[in-house]
Amino acid sequence: MRRPGFADLRRLVVVLALTSPLAACAAGEDKPGQPGRPDGVYRMASGGKVWMLALSGRRFAVTRWDRRDCTWAYGGLTTKGEQVELRVVDAAGPAATAVAEPTDVIRLRWSRYRDVMELHALSAGTAAIVAGAPWRRVADTRASGRQCHPPAAALTPTGVENLRPTGATLSFSGDFVRTGPTHWDGRGTAKDLGPGRMSIDGRVVLGHLTRSRVTFTLRVSRGILHGCSITTIWRRPRGRYVWDGPGQITATSSRLRRYLALSGGIGGVTFTYARDRMHGGFGSYPGPHVRRRSRPDVVC
Repeated sequence: MRRPGFADLRRLVVVLALTSPLAACAAGEDKPGQPGRPDGVYRMASGGKVWMLALSGRRFAVTRWDRRDCTWAYGGLTTKGEQVELRVVDAAGPAATAVAEPTDVIRLRWSRYRDVMELHALSAGTAAIVAGAPWRRVADTRASGRQCHPPAAALTPTGVENLRPTGATLSFSGDFVRTGPTHWDGRGTAKDLGPGRMSIDGRVVLGHLTRSRVTFTLRVSRGILHGCSITTIWRRPRGRYVWDGPGQITATSSRLRRYLALSGGIGGVTFTYARDRMHGGFGSYPGPHVRRRSRPDVVC
């Protein structure tokens, strides 16, 4: 297999840049001595591997690529002056060369002059690796094609990253049926909201251990709730597949706005003898845990 060339890197930039938000950042330039924000798309080569790092608002994505494999991670981004914290919500790639794992927290100190950013590790593990060499901000977003990349939604804001949760709780449970390759429909009951119907869309693989990003819609008599989740499927004893993973309500109709930005997760059970059925639903985390937080984390 050939080694990646500059043309390949140009294609990879497009996927991570996701056009307008990061292209605008890359076109600007920080003045020395002013912290500003690190938003942009950056490239770094180290140890025969190519790294791409995209920072946008409260989200980040990082990819490491060589001629043998591709690993990536994405999640939430918090900046405070010269310090930046990356919280991984999803990752993929060969375990032996993984960039990071879900729930990892990468703490760094950053500085940038013109189009070069330097990172300094404030935590162990991946932080020390990404701080190994300078990163160059890239601005070419006109190339086409796909190479190693995280999911398309990695840098897409959900719209609730900066909203303060109300402390409301939600619990929906029902019986679901797979009605298409990437679609599940379920009918059940939501506590405090009554009977409803919930659909799940996304690539759900029933295996020993799989993980994917899904979206869901819950319809009740009072309105509609939309959300997303990083859903893990575990193969468990007694012929069961267990669904589990963090999720968040990202949009609602007007009468249900108290549930906006609510954090929770999708959970359920599928039996091996009925692989097109699942009993479960969406449930929020305990109210006090949510109320203590000034704003929600990036969870999907």
